[in-house]
Amino acid sequence: MKTLPISTSIILLIFIIFVGCRATIEDNIKKGDEMISKSKIEKALFYYNKALEIDSTASIVYSKIGNIHLNNNDTAQALNYFLIAYNQKLNDYYLHYKIGNIYKSKKDTLNAIKHYTKAIEINDKKSEVYVERGILNYYTKNYELSLNDFNQAITLDKTKLLVIVDEEKGIPKNIRGEEKVKEILYPYIIPYAYRAKIKEINKDYYGAISDADFILTCIPDYGSIYFVRGNIYLILGNTKKACEDWSKANDYGIKDGLKNIQSYCNSINN
Repeated sequence: MKTLPISTSIILLIFIIFVGCRATIEDNIKKGDEMISKSKIEKALFYYNKALEIDSTASIVYSKIGNIHLNNNDTAQALNYFLIAYNQKLNDYYLHYKIGNIYKSKKDTLNAIKHYTKAIEINDKKSEVYVERGILNYYTKNYELSLNDFNQAITLDKTKLLVIVDEEKGIPKNIRGEEKVKEILYPYIIPYAYRAKIKEINKDYYGAISDADFILTCIPDYGSIYFVRGNIYLILGNTKKACEDWSKANDYGIKDGLKNIQSYCNSINN
């Protein structure tokens, strides 16, 4: 029997060990994922840490541990693990989206926008990230960028929204009042609400009213939108409609609605 040269044997041994370790990493990740599905968090952490003992550069494992801390509302630890995964070149949409959300919660707008943008570069077909970046651009008064983000979110979700909503007629009356339907609708309606405000700022008053009309057809108790539309009607000189909207805003808990009624509507009522 022919024996292998010593150098070849060493290379083969290293290869076998490497393959064995890789299998062990994957096996530990698989077991960790299984424990997560069974809500056995401590056991999941045990297996994920075993994987890191074998390969400390396994970026996906840092991301998984970060998710555990995020689900436990420990955003500091979650961010720490997510950033390790990011620094080890994990190119994942949800990683950047979650990092962006954490920075947003910390009011670190620049880093939040940076990671939302990276998420979009990886996957530009997710409306949620455009909405989050659009909100940050809105509050930093980058209205053109914000409007672009909200338009993109609306475009991406148009088909999904039209399953529930007819843009001309709104949602069917028989389901309009159901809380579950409202919960489903709110994420889709948020970009319309911000877009209406931006259109008001840009003096596109009729465009803003069009968005407000659509929102209120879908969610008739959206008090802040009545307030916004009322303000626009005042600008357009229609005090009667403005007062009607402010009254609705007040009915739905927007205190500024009453303030505007007291300031502008008494003369009409008298």
